[in-house]
Amino acid sequence: MTTLGLGRCQDTMDGFNSPGLLSQVLDASDDQVYVIDTDRWRVIDCNEGACRALGYPKETLVGMNLAGFDANLWRGAALDDALRTQQPGDRAVSFRTRHRRQDGSTFPAEVSVRAAMLDGARVQIAIARDITAQRQLERELAESRRQFETLVRNLPGVVYRCELTDPVRILWLDERIVELTGRPADDYLNGTIIFGADVAPEDYRRVRAAFTQIAERGSGNLDLTYTIITASGDRRLVRDSATVTASALPGGVPTIEGITVDITETADHERVLREAWQAEHARYEFVVAASGQIVYEWDIAQGTVSWGGSLKDVLGYEEQQHGHSIQDVLNRIHPEDRGPIVRQTVEAMKQATNTDQEYRYRHADGTYRWVWDHAVFEPGPDGRMARATGVLQDITARKRLEAQVNSAQRMETIGALAGGVAHDVNNYLTAILGNVDLALMRMSDPAAWPELQDAHDAAAGCGELVRSLLTFARQQGPSRSMLNLGAVVRDAVRMLRPLLGADVTLSTRTENACPAFEADRVQVQQVIMNLVTNANEAMGGRGAVTIGAASIAAVHPESGVHGEFAQLWVEDSGPGIPPELRLKIFEPYFTTRPFGGGTGLGLSIVHGIAHAHGGWVEVSPTHPGARVSVYFPVGKAEV
Repeated sequence: MTTLGLGRCQDTMDGFNSPGLLSQVLDASDDQVYVIDTDRWRVIDCNEGACRALGYPKETLVGMNLAGFDANLWRGAALDDALRTQQPGDRAVSFRTRHRRQDGSTFPAEVSVRAAMLDGARVQIAIARDITAQRQLERELAESRRQFETLVRNLPGVVYRCELTDPVRILWLDERIVELTGRPADDYLNGTIIFGADVAPEDYRRVRAAFTQIAERGSGNLDLTYTIITASGDRRLVRDSATVTASALPGGVPTIEGITVDITETADHERVLREAWQAEHARYEFVVAASGQIVYEWDIAQGTVSWGGSLKDVLGYEEQQHGHSIQDVLNRIHPEDRGPIVRQTVEAMKQATNTDQEYRYRHADGTYRWVWDHAVFEPGPDGRMARATGVLQDITARKRLEAQVNSAQRMETIGALAGGVAHDVNNYLTAILGNVDLALMRMSDPAAWPELQDAHDAAAGCGELVRSLLTFARQQGPSRSMLNLGAVVRDAVRMLRPLLGADVTLSTRTENACPAFEADRVQVQQVIMNLVTNANEAMGGRGAVTIGAASIAAVHPESGVHGEFAQLWVEDSGPGIPPELRLKIFEPYFTTRPFGGGTGLGLSIVHGIAHAHGGWVEVSPTHPGARVSVYFPVGKAEV
């Protein structure tokens, strides 16, 4: 009956006239073939493939209800109706279920059912296939797709795959394109939106040229940054990174796979960071400039120096004017300091230690400034010093202050020495003056008086000089009274005229109403005497000297107090004072005269007297010559 059932089914398949041949073909197949009575849902007949799949002998399987081996009881209401109403010639009904073997194990099966006529009765011919391997492949494919989709979702951009045709044909596109452009992926896939339509007009030509060029090459990498315009009109900056693969087929079209990343926020963040860095760098430059320091970096291997900070303010050089070679630096170090500085630097590099050095460096105006140089050396990969970073600071004022302290210490020594001999000198001067006075009283011949009078005046002047020296050296407070500067100048001129040579012209230029100021008359006269004597010696005993007195409103350079001052000035027609010496002429013992030609105390005494009276001294060039001005506060001076 079984064989007969399958054999008779051949009537539904044209071209088969041998029931035996059809049975052999069906039995050899791995697919399961069943003839089913739809009224009772029993197996009428089956092939050997069904027996092998379920583990039942054919005698057991034939006549078995489908529920006996269908683990899912696949007959639902809808499917049951479809199968019951299916007529011969209708399309097959396909579904998936699970079949149970005789040993109780199950396996997935895909079933296709068609209606047929057997002995005038309608039956169902079901072909079932074990899809265990297929299901495994499907699970692996689903897992692979899941992993791919997870990877794509976690990428920082929109992934795409295109054919480089003209126009470009999009094969696959990440659905997140809508988040970037505001347009759904389907609009790109179906051609509603042409590839590149989102590119901003100013970037379109460049982007199209890049894609055209790589399409002509057929392979390679693409890396572009450009702007797109979204559906809402917003502008977004994107970076497009892609790889082009040549087609494996002759004449085939190359494909491009890539990712488009929105870098708008990144670019904005970078811009904010860049602006913050620039602001921080500007603040750093401001702080360095405010500190009065020069920052430098020395590339030892290249022999170049880069500058920062206050190069212009401290040394008067523009960066290009100064130069960047290490030789430019060495050439500006004072010749007396250059050798020791080079030796100390080389030794520090050998010992890998920092340096702290003080030396003189030439300013742009030609003068030398004292600088403090602190450098930190950094080794290179080979262990040798590769670069040095350091700062230069102008310490000229500190050096000047140190010199003043040293000068004060020297003056204390002079004061101690002068104090020790002053008493004896005054005793001798008292004896000389007393005897000269007695001689003048006893001399009956008036013709001899001038010589004795000169001796008397000289001895008296020597006494005043000793007193002034002691006052200066011991820093004693002067004996003050209210003075008229014009009157003091006129008295001094009477004493100075006989002391100057015939080739020196002495003149005065005083205001009629010079204000009164409080000062020590002898010390003010001493100032005039010292300034005129220096002027005379500067001119070599030939030229013109002018003494002036005036009232002037000024700001005290040290205290910053604005007020009225009595100005005493002496001007000569000599060669003038070089700029590099103007800061030194008030130092004790400094002189430009040859040995034995002067003590170097004249201008130091002037400087000390001015400061003792709350004033100051200025030196300015004239053409020709120089002018030295001494300022005394008008009214009662504050010491």
